[in-house]
Amino acid sequence: MIRKLATTIALVGSVALSFLPAAALSAPPFGWDRTYYDDASYTTEVGAETRYCNGYTNLYWGVKTPYYVTETFPCE
Repeated sequence: MIRKLATTIALVGSVALSFLPAAALSAPPFGWDRTYYDDASYTTEVGAETRYCNGYTNLYWGVKTPYYVTETFPCE
């Protein structure tokens, strides 16, 4: 009885978990390019970053700061 219950719980759990990666890996509706600046004057660039349509984010160069401009692009 306990063995059957444990097997059923394991089966239901593995089926439920099999749906998580599909939701986690779904493509976002848009990607973005972000340019980072050294201060609130937004005159000196200190970094650049992109979030691709596959969800991967890449800091191309420099550093992240609280001062940035984001440009979005659609994912298809």
